[in-house]
Amino acid sequence: ANFASKGCSLQQYVPSVLEAMLTAGFQPMGRACRHLVLTGEALSTELCRRLSRAGEFMVRNHYGQTE
Repeated sequence: ANFASKGCSLQQYVPSVLEAMLTAGFQPMGRACRHLVLTGEALSTELCRRLSRAGEFMVRNHYGQTE
């Protein structure tokens, strides 16, 4: 699915999956994306830097002690 064209304002990914998608050239965060939730594993500093250059959205790291 092309989330960018559907106007999806909140998206959730596992960091390694999102990183693989970005590396493959897929840009899931379109102009409508306002909140990006990353969960399930640790969020790397490099991915944070990459996301800060990717658009205007809030990144929420929901990786916690229970995981």
